[in-house]
Amino acid sequence: MSMDPRTCLSMAVVVLLSACGFTPLYKQNQTINVPEDFRQIEIARIPDKIGLDLENKLIEKLQSQGQKKPFRYRLQVALSEEKSSLAVKKSAFATRANLTIRAHYQLQSIDDPESVFNAQSRSSVSYDLLTDQYATLAAEKNARTRAVLELSEKIKIQLAAFFQRLKRTQ
Repeated sequence: MSMDPRTCLSMAVVVLLSACGFTPLYKQNQTINVPEDFRQIEIARIPDKIGLDLENKLIEKLQSQGQKKPFRYRLQVALSEEKSSLAVKKSAFATRANLTIRAHYQLQSIDDPESVFNAQSRSSVSYDLLTDQYATLAAEKNARTRAVLELSEKIKIQLAAFFQRLKRTQ
């Protein structure tokens, strides 16, 4: 009886990945429990409307099972935003714009204000510049929402990788 080539390939990939030390990012075992580590992070207030949106997304992604007090870590985030026009028509009017949001963040131990993890992420999204000003504002708002969602996911992934490295070295 012969095996399907796709099945053989799948089995080979699994064997190769397990041999190189690959482990799933959110795998829970006795020493590594990333969702539990997320619950121990206090998310500091992030200024402005976009900061509040990011703060709410981070709470939703990191603490979906609730917070665990007392906190062990504090996450501080600073945001910057940049807009640039592109796709210019012959009439010299821009028809497309890019919105780039950068997040510089640090994870601090509650017991020691020294930073235990520093990183930065950025999200760049584009939107149409329309003749109707309201439609352009709505498109920009939608782009900002997409950028915040992408940033929150990137921050979550980087924090998960940090916690896995931390647990492996302990």
